[in-house]
Amino acid sequence: MNDNHISTHYGSRICLLENDMTVDELIQSFNQPELYLPEMEKINSEHRRREYLGLRLALKQCLNGEEKTISHTPDGKPVLTDNSYKISFSHCKNWISVIANPTYEVGIDIERPTDRIEKIHTRFLGNEELEEYLKHRELNYLKVVWSTKEALYKIIGEKAYNFARKIRILPFELREEGELKALFQETNKEYLVNYRLTDKYTLAYCTDNE
Repeated sequence: MNDNHISTHYGSRICLLENDMTVDELIQSFNQPELYLPEMEKINSEHRRREYLGLRLALKQCLNGEEKTISHTPDGKPVLTDNSYKISFSHCKNWISVIANPTYEVGIDIERPTDRIEKIHTRFLGNEELEEYLKHRELNYLKVVWSTKEALYKIIGEKAYNFARKIRILPFELREEGELKALFQETNKEYLVNYRLTDKYTLAYCTDNE
């Protein structure tokens, strides 16, 4: 398991891990594998099994070793079956990210580096963001904006579906790691979002503590 990272954000815990383990190795990482085996055995794909177990291992690390089960609301939002924490997770290739908070709603997104995002930028950039992008045509700006809006969508829900019109990223200084402010335009509520840019992934996460 490489490049594991645990951090905190306004009372939330964030776990990032690169899942390079086999299914058997993943199963052995749990004290209570019986929590996950019945559901895992319904999955035929080896990749999907590793993804399923890797996510729950990341959740375990995020929760200081507690092993919990995940269910989903009718609209597909992941929740812990015991409702002890608000959670959000995201994955791409072997990377898995999880955020958990005992009180506040949370959102997280991780994306693989790709220049495809340049081809669709007009779908998710509002007018002010487009002006900001055109100043430098910086691909990393698009990566951060996209991941930020994906993370916030997990907090706000369907009301934020139109990324270009509903969520506006306020001007920020682009760095490898930092924070920015985003505005949900329907309510004028501001969210503070942290992000990280590497050559392996783009990560954004938010704790809705207001």
